[in-house]
Amino acid sequence: MNKESINIGVPDLNEEELLEIIKYTEDTIRNYIFSKINPKFVDDFNLEIVLEKLEELTVNINIELNFSNIEIPNANEIVNESLEIGVKALKEKVSSLKN
Repeated sequence: MNKESINIGVPDLNEEELLEIIKYTEDTIRNYIFSKINPKFVDDFNLEIVLEKLEELTVNINIELNFSNIEIPNANEIVNESLEIGVKALKEKVSSLKN
């Protein structure tokens, strides 16, 4: 499992905007992974994005990826790259919604 946790600060976003951020980030990560790995080789894919909005907005992203009877040599690298791209997309989306 690969995890990423980031603190966004205190953006004033409503529930609809938070759901839009989650969907956008999820789509970005999913599209990146499946552009690098053929989905037919993936046995189990779990992507979890959790937003906690207390004093600040904290985002936790968890990715689990399992393959069916095949080894993908650079799978961890691809998942780590997808996390980086997902975090970047999330920050850009938050910034666009704040303006």
